[in-house]
Amino acid sequence: MKLRGITATVVCVLAAGVGVTVPAGIADADPSNGHTATYSFTQCVDSTGRSVADFEAVKQFGQAAALHLLDGRGNFIAMAAFVLGDQTVSGTFYADGTVLFQTPGFVGTNGLRTTTCTNTSPVSGIRSRVTGYVAPT
Repeated sequence: MKLRGITATVVCVLAAGVGVTVPAGIADADPSNGHTATYSFTQCVDSTGRSVADFEAVKQFGQAAALHLLDGRGNFIAMAAFVLGDQTVSGTFYADGTVLFQTPGFVGTNGLRTTTCTNTSPVSGIRSRVTGYVAPT
């Protein structure tokens, strides 16, 4: 019986974490890998037209609109992209202003503080103006 009481006490102490110190750390992983593409966003302005800092972000290959900011402050959620200037890429002509994509529900007045930047896609090679917002992590 005495052993059962000691065992129960040890289990309770371990479960409560009494006297146990767990070091806190920051997750540090490189989001760039063989399954991602790195995008450089330049000539950025906020929704009021003020210049903001350029940035780089990565995303998985595919149609997803969320890109992880390399400075670690969040994710850039792309809402729309339009071709910047007439251009021919891989034999296909793209007229200035052609809509490359618009995320449903994000177009128009929605109160989000947006950022619009110039970007040349490392995947398609198309130069565009991309609008989105930074969602902090």
